[in-house]
Amino acid sequence: PIVSPSGEGDSCQMNLADIMRLPDDTAVQSAMDKHLHDDFGAMKKMGGTAVRLYASLDSILTSPTTINTTALAALAHVVDVAATEGLVVDLTGANIMRNPPGGQEKSYWKLPTWLTKATDQELRVAQKTFWTACATQFKGSTSILAFNLINEPYSERVTTADFSGGCLCSNTSAFGPSCHDCLCYSNHLRRAPYDKNFTRAWCKEMSAAIKDVEPTRRVTLGDLAASLSPTGPVSCSAEDGIDYYSLHLYPHGNDTLVELSRKWKQRIDTLPDDGLPVIVEEMYPLGGAAGISWTGMLQTYLKSTSPRTVGWMSFYWGTAEQLHMNPIGADLYEKWLGIFSKGRPW
Repeated sequence: PIVSPSGEGDSCQMNLADIMRLPDDTAVQSAMDKHLHDDFGAMKKMGGTAVRLYASLDSILTSPTTINTTALAALAHVVDVAATEGLVVDLTGANIMRNPPGGQEKSYWKLPTWLTKATDQELRVAQKTFWTACATQFKGSTSILAFNLINEPYSERVTTADFSGGCLCSNTSAFGPSCHDCLCYSNHLRRAPYDKNFTRAWCKEMSAAIKDVEPTRRVTLGDLAASLSPTGPVSCSAEDGIDYYSLHLYPHGNDTLVELSRKWKQRIDTLPDDGLPVIVEEMYPLGGAAGISWTGMLQTYLKSTSPRTVGWMSFYWGTAEQLHMNPIGADLYEKWLGIFSKGRPW
């Protein structure tokens, strides 16, 4: 049972990039801590037990092998604040985050030269450095639910793309103009040649780096490939070093509750029979047939993915007022939060 996250992008009340780049100023730190406590406290009141936080690769590293210890300490502080509010953290890291095309330019999402010029091997070294640093920082910590190796990874099929090209960008225009500043993710694992088994090998290497530091630390992967198709193959499995499946399941098109139930149940039933549990790491009513009941949708989520699924995560970005949502978007957002909070089985 999980609520997630506040702090994903510029449309949020705040984000980790803000925190990791704060000046050494007591007043500023105090104000940011208040925001953290407010957001994490709101999630807890809605019944949440964990929060998902994104950490970009270049917020922790200054080169493929150099750790920004100040930023890492700031991340540890955020995790500590979450713990004081009764939440554990799903740390989704090693992401490459950048300004969206046509969006408002944000200086803190301008990628450093070392990253944009990185070779395939240098990027892989950097990602391993990132996870070794996080594993060391949080060794023994009970405030970490798991390390999510990267959000929705993909291997680029073309040889001309650089690591700041391509994106997976939110397109929820119903929620107001702020969405145009949402982050783009460029989670390339390799530019060329394309290899369908590359993600598995990458996952195994990153998991090993973490478990070399702490063998019992849980590892997962925000799996896009397994989420897009009810029967598609998973990107990584138990033999590749993950400890549970993280699925991103959304309603699509004009599917009815019956159709959604069938697809989501089929997705769970066709996962590898390896004993790994499931967390539905992303869920939100972004589609479905006209007039579909959101209360019914939530119950469909819960019923069709149980009993293998042990947790469900949705989104909290702050209050509608803080997000400057239009009235329609605010009503929909607050409606879903209310349904998710009251309809949970935990």
